[in-house]
This record gives sequence, structure tokens and C-alpha cells, in this order.
Amino acid sequence: GGSWTTSSGNIANVITNADGEPMYSTSASTAVVAYASPGDYQPVSGDSRIFVLRTRSDIGANSQIVPADGEDVAVCEGTTKTYKYDPGAGASLENGEVLLWTLYDDSYNTPALGNATEVYSGSPLEGYTLPTTLTAGTYYLKLEIKSNCCGMSEPLWKEITVVAAPTAEISGGGEICYGGSITLNLTFTGVASFNYELSDGTSGTTSDNPATVTLSNLTTSHNYTIVSLSDANGCDVPPENITGSAEVNVFDEFDAGEISLEGETICFGETPSTIASNRDASGGNGAPIYRWQYSTDESNWNDIASSNTAAYRPGALTQTTWFRRQAQNEACNTGWVNSDNTYKVTVSVPELDGIASGDIVWYGAMGTNWSTA
Repeated sequence: GGSWTTSSGNIANVITNADGEPMYSTSASTAVVAYASPGDYQPVSGDSRIFVLRTRSDIGANSQIVPADGEDVAVCEGTTKTYKYDPGAGASLENGEVLLWTLYDDSYNTPALGNATEVYSGSPLEGYTLPTTLTAGTYYLKLEIKSNCCGMSEPLWKEITVVAAPTAEISGGGEICYGGSITLNLTFTGVASFNYELSDGTSGTTSDNPATVTLSNLTTSHNYTIVSLSDANGCDVPPENITGSAEVNVFDEFDAGEISLEGETICFGETPSTIASNRDASGGNGAPIYRWQYSTDESNWNDIASSNTAAYRPGALTQTTWFRRQAQNEACNTGWVNSDNTYKVTVSVPELDGIASGDIVWYGAMGTNWSTA
């Protein structure tokens, strides 16, 4: 289609048909009404001037609607993208030409989708920017060019796919021992693979859905959330599409504590003082469990029965003896761990010089009655 133009005069005295349409032809013999082909037209009668029907050359075979960023990919829900007119080889725009953009949904309706008008003035075109309110689906962008001389061009169409924004959920958690591991659960929507990052900085890529992530050597408690996610479409998860949390409680590091280091000296057969607990065992889960051991050479150690106490008082001793404490708890530390320090009890043995064979000697604690019985 197109419009009539002339370099002089007007189109008075032109023969019209019953509908008032001018009757022209390229041969001056057969009247035509639809001027679909370019050429020189003249009236059938009543006027000798020639009128030239021009058609637009802008919309060439290579003209197209293209994304402004050069990436012709699906558009993520909740985001936007700008499209521009590319006239292609052999075509161009002229100053004052108007670009009419219209966006349709998959039913070719335009409710709330909007349109735009753009006037070319020799500067780079701004193009048409999609609204961020589009939901997932297929859309069609139409471009028509209105010329100063030649009417409206044939439309160009661009099919646009808007994909749903991904979602992300994290679950799991629990209590673990200091330095332990735990596995959390991740569930997504979108197109695999998924790139995720957790609130502690842990990140990874997975094609599994649902997926798991194992965190190891944990030393502090943390409430884990997902802070970012993108899928294979390049779509980022919006904050409102992130749900869930995973509370991980890490028990304190187990400490076997400390016993007194002072030591003492007693006489043969005396009972030592109570060996004090300078620092009770702590950490891990549950109450600490103790056991005491003794050694007469500070190398080979023997368990003391019924010694599950933080402090301990040995019985009467007849030789120098070392004592130590060990501790554990219910699950995090099931092996015995030595408390700091050992306690040495030095037993003073009386000199036996001058005592002959057959003499009766009493070994006893100070203040004990002597007897020859």
C-alpha cells in the first residue's frame, strides 16, 4: 500500500467511482482502486497529470526486530528487556518516520501490555522496553513504520517467550558435634542446572532437584538460608521466591577440663587430700562422664573403679603414686580424653637402718596407737 504524491498542483477534476475513490491506472484505460504496486499512475479521464505511487523501501527482506543487548534468549519473569528495529542491508529510516510498537499476548490481545511511539530523528533508536509485569507465557511484539510520504509499512513481528522466575527452598538442620557435618535439602523450580549460594558463603552448581548440600567441619551455629539462585535460563530468583531455613546448632568443642597440679607428700600409709578440679569438663552434648586412673611409674595407668566425679580423694598409699582424670560425654566424645595436669602424691617411707631380723616394726599413720599384737 502507499499514498499519492505529486510535485505540483492538486488532484482536482479527478474521476471518482461511486464510493468517491479516485480512478487511476498505469495505462490510462483500466481504472484501479487498490494501488498495491509502485508505478506512475494517471487519471482515466478528466486530468492529464501523472501521479507516482511510492511504496516503502525501509522494510526490506533483512529488516527485523532484535534485542538491544544482542542476546536473543527467553525473558525472565519480573525482569525487562529492550528490543530495537534493525533495518538490515539496503534499508534505512528517514527523519520524522514514526515507529509504532505494540505488544500482544498469545491471544493477540493487548490488555495492560502497552504500546509505544518512537520518532526517528537521526539518533540511535531507543526501541521498545518490555514491562516488568509480564507473567510467564508467549508474547508477540509488532512494529509498524509510518512514513511522511508513503503511509504505513507492512508489520514486523517478534515472538517473545517469558519464562517463570525460579523458586528456591532450603530445609533440614539439627544439632551436631563440634567439627561435625550435616546435610541440608534444597528444592528448586526452573530449568536445571542451578547455581546457588547460601548465607554462609557456601555455593555450588547442581542439576539435581531436589538437591542436597553437605557442610563439613562446622564449628559455629548458623541459620542457613538461600541468598541467591539462577537457573539455566539465566533467571535469578527474586527474594519473594526464596523460602525456608535450616537451623544448625553446633555443640561447643569438648574440653576435658583441668585438675590440680600442686601434688603433696604424705607419710607411709596415710590418705592424701582430695584432688581438686580446677576446671570441670564441658562442651559436647550431655553431662560429662569422668574416670580416674593411677600409676606408680607415670607410664602404666590403671583405672579406678567408681570414680565418676570431677574431684577425687584416693585411699591410703604406701608408695609414691600419680593420678590423672579422664572425661567424655554421651555422643560427641565417646573416647576418653585426658584432663590437663597429673597429680603426684609422694609417699615418705621411714628409714629401716638398725632393725634386725625378727624385730617387730609397726608401719602406720601419725597418731596411730602402736601395738605389737
